[in-house]
Amino acid sequence: MDLRTDFLHQIPVAPLVPERPINVFEILREGHLETRVDMVLKFLMDPEEVHGMGTLVLDAFLELIDGAPFIDANGTRTEHFDATTAMGASGWKLGTQVQYIDLYVTNEELNLAVIVENKIGHVFNNPIDNYVRRALSEEYEDIVLVVLAPEYRQHEDPKLNNWVSKSITYAELVGKIRAAEGLTQMAMAPVDINQRRSLELLQQFMEVRTKGTEMRNLSDDDRLVTEWRAFNRDNEAEIEAFFQRQQQAEAIIKRRLTDLVDPIAEELRIRGKTVEVPSRPGRTGDDFWLYFELPEEGWVVELKSSLNFANPMAYVYVHPIGKTTEKTETLTSSLFADDETVSISFVSQALAMLHSE
Repeated sequence: MDLRTDFLHQIPVAPLVPERPINVFEILREGHLETRVDMVLKFLMDPEEVHGMGTLVLDAFLELIDGAPFIDANGTRTEHFDATTAMGASGWKLGTQVQYIDLYVTNEELNLAVIVENKIGHVFNNPIDNYVRRALSEEYEDIVLVVLAPEYRQHEDPKLNNWVSKSITYAELVGKIRAAEGLTQMAMAPVDINQRRSLELLQQFMEVRTKGTEMRNLSDDDRLVTEWRAFNRDNEAEIEAFFQRQQQAEAIIKRRLTDLVDPIAEELRIRGKTVEVPSRPGRTGDDFWLYFELPEEGWVVELKSSLNFANPMAYVYVHPIGKTTEKTETLTSSLFADDETVSISFVSQALAMLHSE
């Protein structure tokens, strides 16, 4: 029966994954340094900076920690942070590495201090209770301590987890920023070069913190899987026949190699070689092989056959025991010649290769 292959031209095309764009943080190899990330966060969150985005990034952060409990010298309190009272407010002051606090966000008018512990890859073992005491010494009534990291973090000391108001991820923060009202309008029509460059910096920062450019478009993935299921449904008989023919070819190769085990072993003995005979053919990927170990020589000779069109149908492979080399030759005879012809051809080539320089 003729095998139909025209259906293969109908295979759905996979969606293209865009090339990863240039990212300054990856070029400088500083995307993993917490102090560098602290400085970028401060710049983007600070409404007084020249980025021209106002409180957009800071508000996204504040909205994300809405409902987090306030803390004091004894840990968490019963009162909770209400983001609506702080979003859009003025009077913010931001600092980095303030007595070891990664990012210190304060607002005297709101009597609020937000301590951000930024963890990229380091262990979370910081003395956060001391950070809280710092804010208390400055007489802030409402204090929130937030851990920002690629994943949710717990303090190494379970006791100190009582001083954590909330643990958030960069993915969550990036999601809030991207959903922020006004961001799209800014991106489409920056008011000046500082805003345009700052928006590009924000985009690169979000990408490197979430590896966003590696995320697949789920709608494209849904389309591909749906089309693949339909393709299998519409060509069920042809696909089954295709794989049956492949299995038939594999069975023929295995049977042919099995038939050659004893004739090749006998030919090696005729040539005065001690040989350990394989019990059956082996397989690696599309390649099938017979493995004859010559212990006195310290070498192995193999007869290989491949269904991969890039390789010869049959070839000779020799290498020292326990090592691999690229010493191969195409078998001079057809794999489907008579047993004697194949055996003599294989052994002659293998021994010649074994003793060649």
